[in-house]
Amino acid sequence: MKNERFFLEKTEFYGYELLVDLRKIGQADFKGLWARLDAVSEGLKLDEDMFFIGYEDYREMTTENKTFKYYAMIPSSYFDDMPEGMVSMVLEEGEYIKFESRFPTHGPKIFQKAYKYLHDNNIDYDNRFDFELIPRDSHPGAGIDEDESLLYIGLKLK
Repeated sequence: MKNERFFLEKTEFYGYELLVDLRKIGQADFKGLWARLDAVSEGLKLDEDMFFIGYEDYREMTTENKTFKYYAMIPSSYFDDMPEGMVSMVLEEGEYIKFESRFPTHGPKIFQKAYKYLHDNNIDYDNRFDFELIPRDSHPGAGIDEDESLLYIGLKLK
């Protein structure tokens, strides 16, 4: 599976949160969440090479509780102050690995393939979260042509 390791400096993000039931993931309103972020980021001078992130937090998920928190986020550096109603989170500095994915085939199966690759190659990673690195013009609220949109799955290495 095509992948690349990269180093990320500690980065703060602002965005919106959505509680997702893994058993009903197809019903989650990801596009609506991204449209909210798009409305707030409209008019900002975004760098050509900037990435949004879609962050999946699994820390509270158990075999009984099949829910996780999904965040649509933008780097905080684009704002003077955190807009009302947003939440803040930080990606810690460290080595990460990213796997290429494309809409519309992007979904749970690509994550399973990435995790299988890590397991099969004895690569230790932080399993409390993963995230999507989404180029500026490719996020689900941007009215994209989903057949062409590139994104990456990111995982923090131990």
